[in-house]
Amino acid sequence: GGSGPSGAMAAAEVDPAQVLELPQGWEARESESHPGNIYFFNVYSRVGRWQKPDRATAIPQKVRASHILVKHAGCRNPKSHRTGEAVTRSADEAVEFLTALQT
Repeated sequence: GGSGPSGAMAAAEVDPAQVLELPQGWEARESESHPGNIYFFNVYSRVGRWQKPDRATAIPQKVRASHILVKHAGCRNPKSHRTGEAVTRSADEAVEFLTALQT
């Protein structure tokens, strides 16, 4: 199958100027199964939809997490479970990333 959200298509064309107004985390992509039609993809939730997201559907500014794992090159298994690629970030870079998340 092609890419794009499942279900009936509701929107066929999107004004290119509107694409620039997408909330953070959203991308406009051309559907492989419906060439010439644009769908919207959330890079965080990995969900696609035909309707253009607005501020109400944007990524929340704060979330709760009880555990966050950031792999680094020195960990026991320095390989991404998601992509299978080797992790190259240093332990210090992992700590900096986590520290930035707290703010």
